[in-house]
Amino acid sequence: MSDFAPTPTQDFPSSGDNLDPRIPFVLDGALKNEELARFEADAKASPVLRAQLDTQHDIDRAIRSMFRPPEGITLTTHLPYTLHPAATSRRPMWRLAIYAAAAMVLLVSAVAVRQSVLGPEFKVLTPSQLFNRLESSGFKPEFVCTTDDAFAHTIRERFGQALLVPAAKQVASGGSIELTGWAYADGYNGSPISPRTLILLAREHGQDVVVLIDRHDADRTVAPPEDGTLSVHRRRIGDLVVYELRRRIVSAESGAEGTVAAALFDPDSR
Repeated sequence: MSDFAPTPTQDFPSSGDNLDPRIPFVLDGALKNEELARFEADAKASPVLRAQLDTQHDIDRAIRSMFRPPEGITLTTHLPYTLHPAATSRRPMWRLAIYAAAAMVLLVSAVAVRQSVLGPEFKVLTPSQLFNRLESSGFKPEFVCTTDDAFAHTIRERFGQALLVPAAKQVASGGSIELTGWAYADGYNGSPISPRTLILLAREHGQDVVVLIDRHDADRTVAPPEDGTLSVHRRRIGDLVVYELRRRIVSAESGAEGTVAAALFDPDSR
């Protein structure tokens, strides 16, 4: 005969804090003989106790369907308990282990879904951080637009508004601006504005120029670095905001700061 103290027949509240302490032992097969018979009699007399037992059965089945140990590993179904009032306040440890493992599976799955849907967490970069990353990669574009139509379409498709650099200002027409190509800010693990920022790579008089294009409502007001090594020029064009970044170099050959951003215009507004 065990030291288990029976719970009087009554309607048990259904909250988890007042779960009948015998239920985990019933589910584990640890309640035997007279104690099991007494529990069954109590459950027959109490609809709430039966509902608690059914709910715990459902939870166990759901957890087991989500978490199955690898082949060749068998979980112990129950441990040799001494059934006394102190023990009945705690659930069998193997059940807690399964609950914890199932919770970990759900957590890992949630993180994986977030990463697949939202991508890596966005980081706000300073202008210097982004410029240095582009510089270390050799200002290599991810793609190039070979026509004005393709150039305008790239911006319009992303932001709903097109921009162009006048042909007369481009090197091919005797101007000083050479359009190198495009990059996406999210490819550099962040940007000074938003994950959707488009990066236009250009050169003027042999100097590398970076132009950031984004929606005006996403603007973070990009400020130049305090060390003065980088110039930052901002311009608003319709619903878009444009920032031009370039090394601050004072020489007769260097281009005027902000000229590439100043050259951009909305072809649909003319």
